[in-house]
Order: sequence, then structure tokens, then C-alpha cells
Amino acid sequence: MKLRTQHLMIIAAAFLLTAGALSAEWKVQPEASKIAFTAYSRMHDADGLFKQWAFDGKISDNWTGTGRIVIKTASIDTANAKRDAHLKNEDFFNVEKHPEAVFTIEKAELKGDRLVLTGKLTMVGVTKPLTLDLKRTVSGNSAELSGETMIKRSDFGITYSRMINPIKDEVKLVFKVALKKG
Repeated sequence: MKLRTQHLMIIAAAFLLTAGALSAEWKVQPEASKIAFTAYSRMHDADGLFKQWAFDGKISDNWTGTGRIVIKTASIDTANAKRDAHLKNEDFFNVEKHPEAVFTIEKAELKGDRLVLTGKLTMVGVTKPLTLDLKRTVSGNSAELSGETMIKRSDFGITYSRMINPIKDEVKLVFKVALKKG
């Protein structure tokens, strides 16, 4: 009887360890990831990125989940200090009043090698629906989600422009998110 109990305990422990490994969550690796953008104007395009952001949520082994991507708007970096200062003021992100932009993921749906995230983007106090269609590349315990989408600045009340070098309304957002299982 004692031997049988030990065998059952070993089998139960193996089952629990296997179940835990099978249901491991994907963890975002911010140091190997980026959230970037390109704004277009008549004379030149401006590329930039947000240096500080975090994912608050869960991505299960089967790629379902919900969560929030929280971007610190003051971390904007276009490699031009004067432009960065202007982007932080009331004409654009108004970082004093709106220190964060948040993408709230309401649904994650796997479609072949694509992960479609449906949710809402809140920026400068305005919330709009947003869908991200990301390419999913998996290699063992590592994965990458990458893609881009276009948003209109005016949808969020950002309408600043100049006559001499008008800024286009559409801005390209670019995502590259590295993940590890475990």
C-alpha cells in the first residue's frame, strides 16, 4: 500500500509539472523590443520611438490573453532634442497632463502565423478602437510579434501643423515585441 501511494504521488507530481510546463505564459522582453513611429511631412519624415513602456497582462501558451501596453509619453525619442521637447508639449502629447498612452487589449486571436489584438488606444485623453495584426514568429521558447498600423493624429485631437512644412495626419506605428516562455 505504501509503495502504491508513493507511485501515485510521483505520477501526480509529474502530471503537475507537465501541466505547468504546458501552460507556461509568454513574458515580454522589453530590452529586445520596441515601439516606434514614423510621422510624415512635406520636407522630411521623422522617425522615433518610446524608450519606456511596459506590458501589464498575460499571454497564455495558446496565445490568448488580455492586458495593457502602457507607454510613458515623456520617453519619446526622435534623436532631435528640440523636436522631442516640442512633441512633449501641448501641441502634441502634452506629457505633463497625459504622461501615458495606453493600448488596452480586449481580445487576442490567433490566425495562422498572425496574432490579431483588438482593443482601445487612449492617447492625450482620447480613446479610439485599434486593431493590431502582428506577425508571430516562434522558435522554441522564444517568439517575436511584429507589425505596423496607421493612426490619424486628428482622431486624438493632435492637429498641430505648419504652413511651411505641413505634417501629414497619418502616423505609422511599428511594433517589435520579443517574448520568452516561462
